[in-house]
Amino acid sequence: MAAMTSSNSTARTNQPRIVADVDTGIDDMLALIYLAKRHLAGEIELVAVTCTAGNTTVCQAARNSQWILDLCGASDIPVAAGYGAPLSVPLTTTPETHGEFGLGFARPPSASLGSCDAVGAAPGLWKNSLPDASLPTPHLLITGPLTTAARHLDLASEFSGVTVMGGAVNHPGNTTPTAEWNFWVDPDAVKTVVDSDLEFTLCSLKVTEQVTVDPTDVEAWAIPGELGEVVEQALRFYFGFHRSQGEGYLAQVHDLYAAMVASGGVGDVGKRSRLVRLESVEGARGTVQVAEVVEGEVSRGTNVRLIEDVDPAEVHEELRRVLAL
Repeated sequence: MAAMTSSNSTARTNQPRIVADVDTGIDDMLALIYLAKRHLAGEIELVAVTCTAGNTTVCQAARNSQWILDLCGASDIPVAAGYGAPLSVPLTTTPETHGEFGLGFARPPSASLGSCDAVGAAPGLWKNSLPDASLPTPHLLITGPLTTAARHLDLASEFSGVTVMGGAVNHPGNTTPTAEWNFWVDPDAVKTVVDSDLEFTLCSLKVTEQVTVDPTDVEAWAIPGELGEVVEQALRFYFGFHRSQGEGYLAQVHDLYAAMVASGGVGDVGKRSRLVRLESVEGARGTVQVAEVVEGEVSRGTNVRLIEDVDPAEVHEELRRVLAL
């Protein structure tokens, strides 16, 4: 997926700037729509989108991301694929959760989007997104596995901040009893990041599972045109999956909440979080736990901001506001 240059970059000097690293399945799709709509409204600058392998292959994630941005009218945002596999374990994808092509019953026009010829280009796009002194440094949002961040900790640490969706901290997992999907897919990347001095905000399952949508929400959004059709087809599949798991005919939209946190779309995150040091659990793939609650003066490597509270009504209100822009 060839990268493009954003025509709006030089004009945006005050808005929050976001680089999104995604593995575009269905909830990543909603996160991208939210960010793209705010980008087009001039509330933020979505500087770039990079992709990892997770919900689907890295090439399909890139194609899905480009398609969604095109449907939003945000084709100027550059997209690049990252790495096609985790650091050391074989790649596992989730067609049973996100559909054959990652977007439920929706089938992206892959042929019209060209070949995925930029595998491994994501780090270069990260580097190019880091500005000179004339622009604010962007914030990095990661809603897929931590593969690229683990391979390029030096680049990840140059962003103004990092927000991660992942992990099951003091909460049951959704892949194993103790592990969340993103962290399970590339457990070595999780260990690399957690053991490093990278500072980040973590939106774990404890909060993201509380953010759900259902068919009445889709109807109320009334998203027009092909984008609305894709959202309906994707979420209809996702609703069915959640019902098969005993959750009801609804969908947990983890990545949407993380996108709101990263872009400042929800209230004071500091009041909903605490500073902790995390550690990976030996012998439990993709599992992390709180090793220490950090108080007072913090040092690098200890200050993961773990969000512990969410207001689902606020998330719904913010999404409705942005979809109406």
